[in-house]
Amino acid sequence: MLLLVLIALALAAAQVTLAMKMKEGREWARYALTVAAGVSLLLAAVSTGLAGGGSWPSFVICLAATVLMWLPAAQAWFNAGKSRP
Repeated sequence: MLLLVLIALALAAAQVTLAMKMKEGREWARYALTVAAGVSLLLAAVSTGLAGGGSWPSFVICLAATVLMWLPAAQAWFNAGKSRP
């Protein structure tokens, strides 16, 4: 159980770092955050099986953020970022 908590903390730190890079217009950070959402789903499923509760609210938030990252308005942000230094 402690291992899951440590993994979740590391994942959260990575997501914050990647979100800051994505804000700078780094498209690779969007791909990495999408992968992190998949890992979050795995964590939620495993912790639900072990503890009976799980981290579904955090996964739903992560899923919503992932969907928003791939909307056309977000694509326009990344396209505009390609012209930035």
